[in-house]
Amino acid sequence: MIKSISSILHSLLIITLMLTPAIGKEFTAEPFKSTPQNTDRTWFSSQIFDGNEWWAAITNDGSWCTYQYMDAPGGRWPRATANSAIYNSGLWIGATVNGEVRVSAVQYGSEFSPGPITAPGVPADPWDEAYRTYKLNRWDSPGITDWVEWPEILGAPVYDNFEPWLPLDQTLFSVYNDLNEDHIFPSASLGAEVRQTIIGGVTDTDNGLNRTFFVQYEIINRSSDDWNDACFSIWSDPDIDEATNDYVGIDTTLHLAYAYSAANGDLVYPNPPAIGYQLLDNSYEDGLSAFVSWSIDIPEPSSAVEAYNSQHGLNFDGTDIIDPGTGIASPFMVPGDPVAGNGWIDPTAADKRLLMTLGGEIVAAGDTVTFIIAVTIAQGTDNLNSITKLLADAAEAKAFWEADFAGVATVDRPILTSDQLLSSFGLLPTEPGQTTSGVLELANTGNQTLTGSLEFPAGSGYSASPTSFSIAAGLTEPIMISFTAPDAQPTTSFIPDEYATIQEAIDAAQLSFFHELMDIPSNDPYAGQENNTAVNIHMEFPGDLILVDVGTYQENLVIEQRSIHLEALGMAEETIIDGSGTDRCLTFNNSPESSVKGFTIQNGSANSGGGIIITEGWFEISHNRFINNYADYGGAIYASGNGRIHHNQLTDNTADWGGAARLNQGGIDFINNTLWNNTATIDGDALFLRSPAHRIFNNIIWPAGSNAAIAVNY
Repeated sequence: MIKSISSILHSLLIITLMLTPAIGKEFTAEPFKSTPQNTDRTWFSSQIFDGNEWWAAITNDGSWCTYQYMDAPGGRWPRATANSAIYNSGLWIGATVNGEVRVSAVQYGSEFSPGPITAPGVPADPWDEAYRTYKLNRWDSPGITDWVEWPEILGAPVYDNFEPWLPLDQTLFSVYNDLNEDHIFPSASLGAEVRQTIIGGVTDTDNGLNRTFFVQYEIINRSSDDWNDACFSIWSDPDIDEATNDYVGIDTTLHLAYAYSAANGDLVYPNPPAIGYQLLDNSYEDGLSAFVSWSIDIPEPSSAVEAYNSQHGLNFDGTDIIDPGTGIASPFMVPGDPVAGNGWIDPTAADKRLLMTLGGEIVAAGDTVTFIIAVTIAQGTDNLNSITKLLADAAEAKAFWEADFAGVATVDRPILTSDQLLSSFGLLPTEPGQTTSGVLELANTGNQTLTGSLEFPAGSGYSASPTSFSIAAGLTEPIMISFTAPDAQPTTSFIPDEYATIQEAIDAAQLSFFHELMDIPSNDPYAGQENNTAVNIHMEFPGDLILVDVGTYQENLVIEQRSIHLEALGMAEETIIDGSGTDRCLTFNNSPESSVKGFTIQNGSANSGGGIIITEGWFEISHNRFINNYADYGGAIYASGNGRIHHNQLTDNTADWGGAARLNQGGIDFINNTLWNNTATIDGDALFLRSPAHRIFNNIIWPAGSNAAIAVNY
């Protein structure tokens, strides 16, 4: 939901905007990712699907691959890595009931709650342990709790002998309903009871089954009213490593929606994979009826009517979506072929959401609708070849499904897992010359002994004890990870007396953030060849001071893993960092404590923050002039984290969102700045805010465009 503070054109605004007095939360998780405001939900039970190469978090309120498990992307691949694939996903149901549009949905919150419907309009107790997420492995003992209590009475699938259905290595089951007070799209409930089963596993050959899990829905109309023109959709927020770098598409012949990366060489994936969501079967005996997509900065539906129109492949207002190439109305957005470069192809990389829909039928009171999707990930030789590989892998997975998994040769194996492998494993800060340690706990959830080792680059300062492990099936082992910081003292350098360029001085400065990739080679064949789990430590170091004399420095500065304080010796008008219109002026990456004071920062150009981008740690940006910078997000400044931006002049900067600045996650004091003649092509001529923890006060704003001076979207 976007809320705007309207601009007064050609008028002087002195803005004091106290969004909240609270301290901002620590910046974590994924680059440039900010979860929308409505995260209301009722759930108490989660499980992990880890039966093949996927790691997918499941909650008992209808979310899968859900961020809710650890406030980070909920779908990872390969399994024992921090590699992001999907942030959150779930079900939408829409229909008209007695002429009224009703929609129940999962986004970042959920309109579903655990448990069945016990009578029309009466939900079960959502906190009853019987309505947890159940999980069974092929090798589990029939004596374990989830086997003994497998809820056949709630619709959990079983064989003819009433034993739990385990066609592959792993089955998860949950039941939930929409008689909930949490509303994403406020409307009356449909009275839907949903029985959700997720299965997956591996076979002894390398094929698409090893990279696929299946989601089966059984949806019962427990109300006393018919659902007219009922639609059933899968909503997903794919994040293939970098949240803002995704394209989407649809293959209408294969009934396969997909997401892929805009370019190669992402932060983690050198060859980024593609993710597919394929409709395999349904009780309608029909294919997909619509496919639409949005990005984080283009508002998603904000009402039940807008959501329902989206399920029909229409614009929010109910008008047709027009294929820009043919000029013909189509319920399927971007159905072209990006590999061949034909047809309507997604033109803009962004933080995308997708919605694929099956529907258009009447579901009478008491009737049941079923459908099954396969979620597949595939990696080719580059971003587009990954689509080609995805189509082949999805076809293999579908063939196994259609054959009731006949011919699947199961594989007994260890399964390496640890929640700590799914994000940066951070040690507590330490002072120069001191050692800090933390415990990494590895688990083996398979049925064979897990063996392996932990490896760090030589000279990194990191060590593991023990360096190798042997973990029996079902057990865990703690590993002590330690880091010894260098014995360093802060220095001061002068430009150009000691270094010809500012970048040379930066590169010579002391590291204060020590980031390494920990590799855990093991005999788990489906955990990924390289774990790529980041191990981080912030050395408590005040930072090096770089003093810059008067002059124009045509540089695109990158400050990485260092605490740097850049300060101009002369007037800001005389000490200039010029990006030359080719790249960003200053990039701060993993810089725990940094500052920039007294410069003119001009002619920068980038996707995010043409003048400066800083996305973690504490920072101070003060007494600078930002002139003629451009970015898609935040013309002059793109900032996340915790810090202060004060006494700056921001003039003639442009962006799509946030002409002068975009403040993303965290809690930033934006104080005593002057914003003059900045423009945004979409929203936020002066500022675009993505967190309620920012504090905006005592700024002078003279907006130049016709959009809101300050736009807020969180």
